[in-house]
Amino acid sequence: MEEKRTPNSGHGKPSDTTTADENPENPKSSGSQINAHRLRPTTNNESFDMPLADTSFQIKKQAKDTMVTLAKVMQPSDANPGGIVHGGVVMKEIDNAAGVVAIRHAGNLAVTASIDRIDFHNMIFIGEMITIKASINRAGRTSMEIGVRVEAEDLLKGSRRHVASAYLTFVAVDKNTGKPLAVPGLLLETEDEKRRHKQALKRKELRKALKEFERDCRKDPLACIAQIQ
Repeated sequence: MEEKRTPNSGHGKPSDTTTADENPENPKSSGSQINAHRLRPTTNNESFDMPLADTSFQIKKQAKDTMVTLAKVMQPSDANPGGIVHGGVVMKEIDNAAGVVAIRHAGNLAVTASIDRIDFHNMIFIGEMITIKASINRAGRTSMEIGVRVEAEDLLKGSRRHVASAYLTFVAVDKNTGKPLAVPGLLLETEDEKRRHKQALKRKELRKALKEFERDCRKDPLACIAQIQ
């Protein structure tokens, strides 16, 4: 009896059955996996904060590939009558640099969600050049924490000093709908990157605790005051 064989429609070997779903590092996923998610019923309490077909979170990027360094010489329009640069000018440059890193990592538009804090350590004067260094510390599912360090240089003396630091959280969004999008993961290679990532996770927990505290205060202001005292 003649054995019937099913012709191989692909160009690979018949024994090669590896699919994109079996490789978590492959940014492409099969249609069957997406459809399975779409057919899964949801409850009223369940929501998705990213498109189901988006598998960007399966990819990982290196911090060194998205970091940025910007430089700008401070002009009289950047300062007050005393020649000291406005803090708001520095904040704008910090947001610009962090935004570049966020967009590079996400591969999509990204918006500023929050600024943890900005610490100013020294004054900046007209004629000095500020250098803004920004890099990603943590990548969540749709959000990213970007760390920024600002230094000022006296161009005549050649001296440099640390003048400001900040941590900003960005969220990747769809430019048409404004809804959050998944972002690639972060590949931690050096000990310094691992340290910054660990510290970023602690800051995330602190932000979460602070939001819960503020929510409780709105519900019961008197109890909130008692806790502070």
